[in-house]
Amino acid sequence: MSERFTRAARQAVLEAVKAAGQLTGADKAGHGLVRPEHLLLGVAAARQEVGARVLAGFGLDEAAVRRAITRRDPRTVLSAAEMAALRAVGIDADEVFRRIEEAFGDTAWFLADAPEEPVRRLFGRRGGRFGTEARRVLEQSLRQALALKHRHIGTEHILLGLLALPQPPLPDLLARHGVTYEQVRQRVLAALRPAA
Repeated sequence: MSERFTRAARQAVLEAVKAAGQLTGADKAGHGLVRPEHLLLGVAAARQEVGARVLAGFGLDEAAVRRAITRRDPRTVLSAAEMAALRAVGIDADEVFRRIEEAFGDTAWFLADAPEEPVRRLFGRRGGRFGTEARRVLEQSLRQALALKHRHIGTEHILLGLLALPQPPLPDLLARHGVTYEQVRQRVLAALRPAA
């Protein structure tokens, strides 16, 4: 499958590997595994490519994605839908987190223990270690390319693969900017449409 990736898509994946090492190396969460949020950052970093241009159209650039990944707020482990579900049954998650912070101080411990998951190296030695969800994104990017009848996998396909996950990365950030699978798909198709 890796032979189908364009040069820019490969670079985006390598940027994700680099980010996983840098960002998780500082706080040890995730142990350097490439996760979907790192792939999102890799796509955003490929500024001239379709995936990054589509994200930029929503007001999301590399810096915004990087800030969201490095933010040390334990609330980010819950999606907006999960927070709403807790509220629906009478649990104020914000109050729970506030009390945890009050009782225990720094909440870094809350995020530190990422579940162990099987890893696999992709793209050779420099390809990093990919967690299960990141591998699913790359597999989904192939499906997205095939659905669009493309012979290659570009950053736009990786972006669509990210958004096709049952739980996309950084859901609050994406929701705040109005990023949805359908909206992105429409914008990708418009960007790829030949100029008439």
